[in-house]
Amino acid sequence: MRTVTRRYSMVFVLLFIMVLSPTVAASGSFSYSSEAQVLNDLGLYNGVSSTTFDPDLGTALNRETGVVMLLRIFGLEEQALAMTDADTILSKFTDAATISSWAKNQVAYAVKNGLVCGYPDGTFGSKDALLGKAYCTLILRQLGFTPDYHNAPAELADAGGLTAPEASLFSEKCLVKDDLVGISFGSLSAKDLSGGTVIAKLVEDGVVEEAAAVDSGLVEEVVVEPPSYHSSDDSYSPPSAPAISSITAANTGDGEGINVNDTITINFNVATNQPLVAAKSDIDALLNFGNETLGADYSGQWLSPTTLVITVVNATDASIGVGDSITVNDTGNLRTSDQQSIPSVSSLAIEGSFGPSAAPVINCIIAENAGGGPGINANDTITINFNVNTNKPIVAVKSDIDALLDFGNASLGEDYTGQWTSLKTLVITLTNPSGATIAVGSYITINEGGNLKTSDGLSVPSVSWSSIEGSFGPEPE
Repeated sequence: MRTVTRRYSMVFVLLFIMVLSPTVAASGSFSYSSEAQVLNDLGLYNGVSSTTFDPDLGTALNRETGVVMLLRIFGLEEQALAMTDADTILSKFTDAATISSWAKNQVAYAVKNGLVCGYPDGTFGSKDALLGKAYCTLILRQLGFTPDYHNAPAELADAGGLTAPEASLFSEKCLVKDDLVGISFGSLSAKDLSGGTVIAKLVEDGVVEEAAAVDSGLVEEVVVEPPSYHSSDDSYSPPSAPAISSITAANTGDGEGINVNDTITINFNVATNQPLVAAKSDIDALLNFGNETLGADYSGQWLSPTTLVITVVNATDASIGVGDSITVNDTGNLRTSDQQSIPSVSSLAIEGSFGPSAAPVINCIIAENAGGGPGINANDTITINFNVNTNKPIVAVKSDIDALLDFGNASLGEDYTGQWTSLKTLVITLTNPSGATIAVGSYITINEGGNLKTSDGLSVPSVSWSSIEGSFGPEPE
């Protein structure tokens, strides 16, 4: 019987940032036709024709197109297309019928997950224009940053997603599709807080085919041979990959929070093939910590075929906390002990505790002119970012927010709502700003009675305070 050896490959991201240089079309502008073709080859940009590739680069970019592209670039579109409640989510908008059918699920996903919102008059405005700095802000948030809305293009350039001239051009520009292609293509090479790139994550998650990514020149290929299995039974199928059953942090070190000798124990539901975990590089090849880090150095040990213990060796810059997720990389080749399963891609959140830690501290407070128009308006937002994961007190309505936060002598208006977009980030949205006196420079303080603590609940309540930065828009004339 003929034996076929399957070849699998791992991709490593090249250190260069842009493979294709944008063509300068005229003074102060760029043309991204070549980049559009690459994005199409990667399955990330479709154009407007179902038979031939027509990038339609001259057409003005609207909100629904921007939402679709954002989800596609970050590999979230498949989740959006799987939704079955899009009509229900969008029914709150009086102009829901104007949302194109090809964008409906994506817009619903973005609304449901707090990526975009509608206008005070009850419309969504799917065909409204989108500024470059707004699109760059959305991208930076997906990369794990807390961007300054007005400086977002420059910050995306710092992350490797744009050149300085591009950042300057896009800052105040209403985007056309050519601009969208340029920003989106550049974002593939942008690095998130962990140092990984968007294109590497898309390949890792199977959103972009590895061969297409290699052909584009954005990644290079290293071919390795995995263990093979054979069966004389044509009906044979490999067993399920190992799944994480629990991840538990333990305070085995000294001091507050995560420290040297603290551990993370990962238990799997079946015996594994125990990939190499002796050094930090081994663990990083096996596990993905998202936008967080375990510190400057750590080591691992398999206590049994089902139990992996990671020990912090150097906690410098460690940011991971209870509630954060750890994911097994498919390229880490974690399989069942008999090597017969496909690689695991299991993921789970950390439980337990790294020990008592200092109360959460406000990193920054950013005002954003999300409502449009001068001054404070409905849908303007205030984003509060903390230095550690929190226990996320209830912030659904005005009374919840007032119990948690003290605005001093200032007011946010008659009504506002809140949403935790992550364990570290709280976004307050003004729904009725009548009588609002809050301003950039005003201070916000955490009320001790609001009981804002670290995610494991072991810290004392926070009483941190900070002033508002950013902008609510130009002052009314």
